[in-house]
Amino acid sequence: VAVIDYGGPVLCLSQDRGSSWTNLPLPRCGGGGTDGDDDGEGGDAIVLECFQVDSRCHAHKGRLWLGTQSSGAYYSDDQGQTWTNTLQQSQGVIHAFDLTSNQYAGDDEIWVLTCFPSSMYHSLDGGKSWSTHPVPSRSVGDFALDSHYPTRQYMSCQNLHSGEATVYRRDNDHPRTSWNEIVSRTPQQGGGRMPILVHPHIPDRLYVGLHRAVLRSEDGGDTWTTHDMVKEEDHSPVVMALSYQSGRIFAKTAYGIYQSLDEGLSWQRAAIDKP
Repeated sequence: VAVIDYGGPVLCLSQDRGSSWTNLPLPRCGGGGTDGDDDGEGGDAIVLECFQVDSRCHAHKGRLWLGTQSSGAYYSDDQGQTWTNTLQQSQGVIHAFDLTSNQYAGDDEIWVLTCFPSSMYHSLDGGKSWSTHPVPSRSVGDFALDSHYPTRQYMSCQNLHSGEATVYRRDNDHPRTSWNEIVSRTPQQGGGRMPILVHPHIPDRLYVGLHRAVLRSEDGGDTWTTHDMVKEEDHSPVVMALSYQSGRIFAKTAYGIYQSLDEGLSWQRAAIDKP
């Protein structure tokens, strides 16, 4: 388990399901080192944006990935003791990683989504080289690959002028393939980055986080149902992240963690201690 403290920045790691925590050393911008390595000496502190653990069954299982603001993407193979910057050409804010895990993808395939400016980077060799793909909007939110279909992808975006939030899908990962809109919500319903979760075990089921609610689709995004997260009027949580673990779906908000025990149909607060 890892927790990011955005005010720090601090990255905490637990290897005993949260009973104890250790602060990990973080790379610094221009902090010395060679070949993209940062030794933590000198330079400015990075600004953390996202974090992912590579859980695929290959040589880099357990590799830690950090996304930053305008400083690139870093990985660590020694539980955060040293870091390597593998996307130095990115000047954007990294919003999401997707480490493909299906029978069709290569073991070292990586997708990275950035905003300001918005772009999508793709690597087939663990981050040694990158290609770029177009995105459907100037303000992107989240990105997800469908583990059940080799080339299906989803992306959420927000209109900078109207605030309207939209989710797109494309069924071919060729750079010239166009994105198709599958659902759109007003600023009051959308808000935030509209995180996307593809169900790891049930094909065509996916979820999108909203303001006070979660969308669920059973047909790859063609139709949707809305499931309210809270009934209280004293706060209005915007879903910032969605995850699936051991039959439960978790939704991170500024007001705490919510969970669903029935595949997203109903939600309640989860009692999870912070480090």
